[in-house]
Amino acid sequence: MRSEFSTTMLIKSSFILILIAFISTTTKCIAQNGLVTTKRTAPFGFVSFGVGATFNNAGNTRYIDGYVKSYMSTKFVFPVGDNGFYRPFAASAAGVVGAYFAADPSIAITSSTNDLDYPALPSGAPFPRSIKTSEVREVSSKEYWDVNGSAQTKITLTWNSSSNLAGFVNGSLSNLCIVGWQNNIWVRIPADVDITSLLGGNSSITSGSITTKNAIIPDAYTVYTLGAVSSSLPVTLVDFDAYTAEQNVLLKWSVSAEINSKVFEIEHSGNGKEWNNIGAVESKGGGIGLQNYSFLHKEPFHGKNYYRLKMVDMDETYAYSKISNLDFVSSDNLVVYPNPVSDRLYFKFSEASQIKDVSILDHSGRIVFSQASIPDEGLDVRKFNVGIYILIITDFYGKIKTYRLMVNR
Repeated sequence: MRSEFSTTMLIKSSFILILIAFISTTTKCIAQNGLVTTKRTAPFGFVSFGVGATFNNAGNTRYIDGYVKSYMSTKFVFPVGDNGFYRPFAASAAGVVGAYFAADPSIAITSSTNDLDYPALPSGAPFPRSIKTSEVREVSSKEYWDVNGSAQTKITLTWNSSSNLAGFVNGSLSNLCIVGWQNNIWVRIPADVDITSLLGGNSSITSGSITTKNAIIPDAYTVYTLGAVSSSLPVTLVDFDAYTAEQNVLLKWSVSAEINSKVFEIEHSGNGKEWNNIGAVESKGGGIGLQNYSFLHKEPFHGKNYYRLKMVDMDETYAYSKISNLDFVSSDNLVVYPNPVSDRLYFKFSEASQIKDVSILDHSGRIVFSQASIPDEGLDVRKFNVGIYILIITDFYGKIKTYRLMVNR
């Protein structure tokens, strides 16, 4: 029989015993077959634990299937699980909310209590395991956690035999790390394996826990999971940065080792989601030793520009660098904003009376807009297809200015 929880309740059954100081829900919360289940789709429900609250005897048949919120500023073990797997995490800041998903993050679909599948969750899913920085060799295909909160805290993740770490970390926990999905790529978060596991006993290949080295803001990453570091990278990247260079953006990066490295492909984005290849620089193949590289991007967007390196090996395997971003402001007297644009494009120009023609071309060169003046109310682009366009502005002196324009939704 299913029953709904109400505020401050003592629940007993042959399957579960929960003794808590404070418990509440934002929506339906159901106890059934030893589990406490909350709605995972937005607006999701959650079970809240006040100061001093506990959840006793948690395990693979006794956990909260959904989101849990803690009001404690001390370390709290979130008793979360999914699909018959208890996989808690820990945090030490009031207001942290989180859930566990026993699913491949590249698919990000788990089953609901009515034996149907949820859609890909949480917002922003799926999270392809193949898109990762060069520091990350593997991303777990078994599980991930959605952890939210605005206060800094260390985060602890757990694993057991179902996590299948043995092959994942090549038999050594020294290769284990925590990874987070940030700006549409998996990045490594510095962490240490706990000697004493959150699950009890000492951490081992079959069971244990790992904690971030430093306190982080949970909201900085969309989801978290376990990863394996690359033990032998073709390229050891020292730094990668973007700089303004007159009307261009100068990208500079340094590497301390290049083993079987083939080429650096440069990718650009206006929103950190859709990426375009804008060029390539061949590897110098210098082996061990510092090597410096640069690339000049001559058509940056006005506003936000995101860059990353795709570091390709001789066998065509590759890894991504961290993302470097730059707010680019043109020094000429025309400003086009926002870019990327979703609904209306605006222009600022100190000599608008000198404009002869304004045109916008799509990727095939077809003119999709042409007018003999800049609209005061801005240009409505809501009927434009998502993609890259070329904005061409011609003055009465015959001078032509072109800009790359991204339309997205």
